[in-house]
Amino acid sequence: MDTPADLVTPMSVSIFLCLAFAVSAWWFWWPAAGRIERWRISGALRGDLPEAVVFDDVPLPGTQDTRSVDHVVVHKTGVYVVQTVTMHGQIYGGERQAFWGVRRRSVRRRFANPLWDCRDDCRLLADRIDISLAAVIPIVVFLPGARMPPRVPEGIFRGLGFIDRIASDTSMRLSADEVSAVTRALTARALSGVWPERRSRLE
Repeated sequence: MDTPADLVTPMSVSIFLCLAFAVSAWWFWWPAAGRIERWRISGALRGDLPEAVVFDDVPLPGTQDTRSVDHVVVHKTGVYVVQTVTMHGQIYGGERQAFWGVRRRSVRRRFANPLWDCRDDCRLLADRIDISLAAVIPIVVFLPGARMPPRVPEGIFRGLGFIDRIASDTSMRLSADEVSAVTRALTARALSGVWPERRSRLE
């Protein structure tokens, strides 16, 4: 009768090590892929929109820094709140669905409607810096490895195509004074770590 020690063969040890390496690589690669994509987006925004002011990793007011916006783009056409979704595979969902789905090979999972989440982020930001919500535009960006549904809601993009959306926007939603005030508020938050006092109206 084989003992437990007899069952441990070089082949089984090799299989175990390969599986352990694969799991470890996936564990570290998944968040790293998101960070790399956010760095790429940040660089592309600054390079392709030189007239805009870009802020990265902006904590949302009222959340004790537990939620943040990946990028906030301040431009005369508005304030763009850009959130990235680091998911690969086939994406399922519609604008009015509370939950979306992603399928990668045989694995399926659900996640909250990213456009709804981004709109919530826009409301928090607009209220804190006291500008019209109509001037704050939600943008959700999926990684290039995502396969989007046939009908993609407005505000949902894959890869860097959303930058053309901003560049081609001709609606002037902010005055020059409002652009300066929003930029000052976000700069103060970035430098001091706290939001400046809320004003009754941006000055």
